[in-house]
Amino acid sequence: MYKLGFLLIIIAISGCVDLGRVGTHPTLKTAYFDGKPQDVSDYLFLAAQKQRLTLLEDETGAGGLQRYNLKDGNDEDVAWIDLSSGGRRKTSANFYYAPHAPEITAAINSMISQCRLL
Repeated sequence: MYKLGFLLIIIAISGCVDLGRVGTHPTLKTAYFDGKPQDVSDYLFLAAQKQRLTLLEDETGAGGLQRYNLKDGNDEDVAWIDLSSGGRRKTSANFYYAPHAPEITAAINSMISQCRLL
């Protein structure tokens, strides 16, 4: 009986992760920007608003990796963004999003273009 209870707890805990629309096998797009990660996140925040999306800060990863969730109007995760410093005033950004979501792909490409112009 103890083993059954333990098994049910493990199953319940493992099912608590909400992947949103990103899914378990997201597409990865990497972009590089001139500027510090904090400046780039500010630019991405403004660019996300222009796409009618919301950029929310998530936990900080290993090595100072800054993580963000990109959400749509339904408060559903449509992409994850990891920012890391790539040296003096350089930042790399990894965008993880659903592989078959052309509207999200277009929004991310637009955000990247807007941030490179700033």
